[in-house]
Amino acid sequence: MQSQAGRLRTRLAAAPAPDPPRRNPFVFGARERAVHAVATSSRPRVVDRPGVPVVPDLVIELVGVAEQKTGDGTKRTAMLTAPGDQLFMVSEGQAFADRYRVSAVGPDAVELQDLVTGSTRRLALR
Repeated sequence: MQSQAGRLRTRLAAAPAPDPPRRNPFVFGARERAVHAVATSSRPRVVDRPGVPVVPDLVIELVGVAEQKTGDGTKRTAMLTAPGDQLFMVSEGQAFADRYRVSAVGPDAVELQDLVTGSTRRLALR
């Protein structure tokens, strides 16, 4: 039995290492900018579509909402997580991640305005 175990250890030591992964199925690639042709008098030319974002959306999750009673009413703070163990604690009107501004913080949801595209995202607690 000992001789067989020794042979197995020798064979495993000489085994090739697995190839590193070529892609990450949990990360989206950057989108290519859309291009379309515009007809002119003699020949078409290619132009970029203005307003089309090239930056993919940041994956953000609402993990909690804190409330604080003040003289003016209730002030809410949203706790948002993003990839890379990032934690954002933001209130209404604050900008974060160089891309979003908090439009509203409710008791179980938050609305974010995308400063790049102008669109609105609504995140709710799960």
